[in-house]
Amino acid sequence: PYDKFLGEINSYMHLPGFLKGVEDWMRESEDKAAQLTEAFLKMKTTGDFVFNLIMIGLLPAIGEELVFRGVVQKIFHQWSRNIHVAIWTTAFVFSAMHMQFYGFLPRMVLGGMLGYMLAWSGSLWLPIFAHFVNNAGAVVFMYLFQQGMTSIDPDKIGTESELPVIAFSLLLSALCFLMLYKRRRLISQEEETVEMNN
Repeated sequence: PYDKFLGEINSYMHLPGFLKGVEDWMRESEDKAAQLTEAFLKMKTTGDFVFNLIMIGLLPAIGEELVFRGVVQKIFHQWSRNIHVAIWTTAFVFSAMHMQFYGFLPRMVLGGMLGYMLAWSGSLWLPIFAHFVNNAGAVVFMYLFQQGMTSIDPDKIGTESELPVIAFSLLLSALCFLMLYKRRRLISQEEETVEMNN
């Protein structure tokens, strides 16, 4: 839900007057992307739903994580020798490559979270799974809403009117990341102890 909230904040972005042409182009590109996404997410049958789960949920989760977290983040880490620089530089590139400027901030934050998942778990499968859950969740909620199985409008989730949901989502995410970080530190301490004893 907080990605919608960040997207709402991002949508208020305005460039200086002399860049009005650039801003108009950005808004036009964003509107076209939104129309394309809306058309893609119209699901009349179970087949449409399964197709979207694969095309929007599974394939991007595997492909993008292999490229961005599996390759790009590793390269930036080798160059910078700083995992935080590597994670956020990769997140910036990840968001920029989507060419959706008014969704830039939430996508960059998502990229950062996925980067820390890899760094703290040591496994690419965790960010792949999280990426899939993020994308597939949107497909599932949209399908349920379109089929009349829920009254919750997916486009309204995470907007300013849903501040309690946003706060809960942030708290839950923070707790999950804290547990992951503590687990990673514990593993590192155990590895250091083994090395000292050898």
